Amino acid sequence: MHPAAPWRPQPSMGLGTDMAAQQEPALSALGISAATWRALLGARPNLMVVGEPPATEAVLRALEPHLATPVSRCSAETGLSLPGRPAGTVVVEELAALDLDQQAQLLRWLNKADERVQVVSMTSQPLYAFVEQGTFLAELYYRLNTVRIDLKGERML
Repeated sequence: MHPAAPWRPQPSMGLGTDMAAQQEPALSALGISAATWRALLGARPNLMVVGEPPATEAVLRALEPHLATPVSRCSAETGLSLPGRPAGTVVVEELAALDLDQQAQLLRWLNKADERVQVVSMTSQPLYAFVEQGTFLAELYYRLNTVRIDLKGERML
C-alpha cells in the first residue's frame, strides 16, 4: 500500500485553485469535506460553525481571505451591534448566547439584507435543542444554518 499523495488542485476544480491550494489542507485537517470547501468558496452561503471557541476561531481564520468584505463582528456581549447597512460578512460570535430580543433583531436585520450579505455564526451549543425548547427562533436557525461546519461531531438537525 502506498502512502496517500499530498493534496494538489486539479485543473477541473476551477474556482481559483491557487487560493484553494493554500487553504484546503488547513480546512481538511479540521474535517471539512472538499464539497463543503467548494461551496464555501463559490456561493458564500451563511455558515454555522459549531465547536469550541479555539476551533471555531481557527476555521474563521482559514476562511477570512474568502469572506465578502467588509467583515464585521458582533456578539451578545457587544449588544449585537450590527452594521447599519447590511453588506459584506457579519460574524456572530456565540450565537447560543443571544437572547430572544437579540435573535429577533438579527432576523429583522437579515430580512433587510440582500443576497450579498453573508453571516458566519459561531456557537459551542447544539442550537436545535434550543429551537425545540422555544428559546431560539426557528426561522433564524434555519436562515443561518445553510452550511454547518460541525467541529464537535454531534448529530444536529
